[in-house]
Amino acid sequence: MIKVTLVAPTPQEAYKLAYQKYRNNFKLLSAKQIYNEKKREISCEIVVAMSKKNFLNFDTIKEDIQTLFLQKGLTEEAFNTIVKSLDSAVLGNKEELVTAILQKIDTSLCIQDENITDTRVKIFVGPTGVGKTTTIAKLASRYSSMMGKKERIALINLDSFKVGAFEQLAHFAKLLHLQHFPISTLQEFEEVYNSLINYDMILIDTTGISPYDTKKLIKTVEYLGVDKRKNIEVNLVLSTTVKYEDIQAIHETFSFLNINTIILSKFDETKYFGTIISYLLTHSLPLSYFTIGQNFPEDIRVANKEYILEQFIGEF
Repeated sequence: MIKVTLVAPTPQEAYKLAYQKYRNNFKLLSAKQIYNEKKREISCEIVVAMSKKNFLNFDTIKEDIQTLFLQKGLTEEAFNTIVKSLDSAVLGNKEELVTAILQKIDTSLCIQDENITDTRVKIFVGPTGVGKTTTIAKLASRYSSMMGKKERIALINLDSFKVGAFEQLAHFAKLLHLQHFPISTLQEFEEVYNSLINYDMILIDTTGISPYDTKKLIKTVEYLGVDKRKNIEVNLVLSTTVKYEDIQAIHETFSFLNINTIILSKFDETKYFGTIISYLLTHSLPLSYFTIGQNFPEDIRVANKEYILEQFIGEF
């Protein structure tokens, strides 16, 4: 038998810790309270016992699988959250544990079905350099094909900061034979927005915002406020290549806008999708599209779980 000592603030938390690590495969031997005079804190120490086989299986297998998933970019927090929710029966078998984790990711990911009739106005926000304008152009082309020539789509550009931003979207609008409106002021936006009441689809490009640029964020909030009925769908465009710490900072910035969906750009530029999966699982946000290359207009696809898991798994 192997004896393991665990310490936590309370007996309940100590026992919960043992259960999270070993499920029902241990026996409680003792429990006692410990007083730390230096910190003036009381904690609980428990001792549990299990067979050597179970101890080696649970700890070694979990560590091996954790290393595997962390190498794929999944965060330790996301991995531990998933494992805690699994049935203890799979924890002692590598193949079953990997399968169970992937199944849990599959069921937890949220995908938004494509719907071009219920959502008339879409605004695209995100940090600089993620490819918002190109993404909008690809979607405009897609929506034009789906709707037919008789339907009307307008492109509005609020990005007056980036050099050439108006010209880039204007170029795409000309190629697609769509109306394009470059906007410089809030009043101008309100006038144009209200004049497009009979359009079937309005796609709005915005200035790329650094997670630390509150001035531009407040400006975006003002633009959103023009629609008093709050019918504007907020799409956060994120690069799949971003680091987890950066994506968390980006989320904290843009969550103030009440994000409706996530669009992942540059899906073809990385093989490590664990970071973005960790983000989606943590915040339970629906994924709507992937951009998978620079080619216009074809390199965009509707998000689906099978594709993202296929890219994540790779050569497991």
